[in-house]
Amino acid sequence: MKHLLFALALLPSLAFGTGQNGERLVYKGGEVEMFGFPLESYFEQNPPRPEWLTEINTACHRGYVGSWEISGGELYLKSVSRAKWSEANSDPVEKEIFGKLFPKATSPLRADWFTGVISIPRGKILRYEGFTEIREKEELLTFKEGRLVNTRELDRRPRAPSHIKGKGVR
Repeated sequence: MKHLLFALALLPSLAFGTGQNGERLVYKGGEVEMFGFPLESYFEQNPPRPEWLTEINTACHRGYVGSWEISGGELYLKSVSRAKWSEANSDPVEKEIFGKLFPKATSPLRADWFTGVISIPRGKILRYEGFTEIREKEELLTFKEGRLVNTRELDRRPRAPSHIKGKGVR
């Protein structure tokens, strides 16, 4: 019985999935990939989520990729695109859909609906957990109603245990 429970506990870590396309963010003078989906918060607060916004691409279950920027300490949505295939076995073409989602708005649109955390992965990939990459470092940006309120960096590189720090190897 113990062995069965142990095997069942390991099962989720053995499952594989396709990594998801990240969103794009203009931050500190450059464009980075970000993990976090502020537009999903908009759909939750303004239902229903458009039915046509689905995707058969396993790398983008949400059906779109948003491009964002932080300007003056606030988060803005610059554009939204989705992959469109013209024929089978062809590469997809990016199609802009910002105007279809927000017909009365202009870009960039202040994301005042978003309260949450956006992660910016940095450095080499250390490992995969399911379909998520764990990188050496991760910068966490915390927003409240679209305003950047906190930043924090996590260092995920392995560290020597504290009980042997500063001691030479003999």
